[in-house]
Amino acid sequence: MKTARWRAELLRYEAGVHELGDPATPAAIEAAARRCGFSLPPSFREFLDTHDGGTLFHEAYGIGPCADLTADVLGWEGDAVLAFDPARADLDGEMPMVRFEPGAGVSLTVGSRFDRWLEAVLLREQLVYDTDGDFRDVFEDRSPELCLDVMRKREERSLRADPGAPAPHFELGRLHAREGRLAQAVACIERAIALEPDFPWAHFELGRLRREIGRPAEAIQSFTRAAELDRDQAPVAYAWAARIAAERGDAQGAARLRARVRLADPSFAERHKKVGRELLEVGDPNAADILTLGQAIEPDPQTAALLARLAPKRRR
Repeated sequence: MKTARWRAELLRYEAGVHELGDPATPAAIEAAARRCGFSLPPSFREFLDTHDGGTLFHEAYGIGPCADLTADVLGWEGDAVLAFDPARADLDGEMPMVRFEPGAGVSLTVGSRFDRWLEAVLLREQLVYDTDGDFRDVFEDRSPELCLDVMRKREERSLRADPGAPAPHFELGRLHAREGRLAQAVACIERAIALEPDFPWAHFELGRLRREIGRPAEAIQSFTRAAELDRDQAPVAYAWAARIAAERGDAQGAARLRARVRLADPSFAERHKKVGRELLEVGDPNAADILTLGQAIEPDPQTAALLARLAPKRRR
């Protein structure tokens, strides 16, 4: 996005929707670069020449200022931290922006470069905020969640601005899956993986989708890759793979995968069965899946009988 374009987009909103700083001094920009340990991308320097950081859409997003920039923190997006990835800088010095998910040891590329990320933010949030900064009528009834149609359109707008960013492909794939468009969901998740092969959550999501569309061998591969990429996710990913192997009659494969779950988390089966029963008592729709994962690792007749009684009620 050219400077005049994003400046004009920011100025569309009334005072207070965005809180943007005055231009950063050259000295402040160079000091920030030294602190970060790499040269700041040209498109980000262009922004700093106009605004020394600030917040967008009532602090939903934050950038800078120069005095606060470090190699690990550029700003924030919701509850997640934003940072640059200098290891993937191109010949022009531009570099991707990554989001570190709260409470997880994984990151996802949200922008192929700063100016494209900024354009995507401005385009997608036009659907949610009017120029006064008030919410449009975009929420589900009696719910803080955006309507699915709006959520999907936001990600589609993000892709118009930055098709090289994996995050919108991933989020759009999950939305397609929620609405039952499994072929589109698979295509989006596969595109996200093509752009960011080491993002474990995409492999996990692809495993679930591949199982649903009847591609069990590939589903096992996806879950196994997710486990390899994220140690914290490994027990549940291997458990899903073991479940699928058992479903397709691969007893030896299921046994090997069960052993990996037990090695990674010895209490996995017992804990999932306990949690599954507790959720069942309160009517949680995820109870059966959680019980099934525990049963896939340590089968017992009581849980098998319980799952058999639940089978006619479960969403397939």
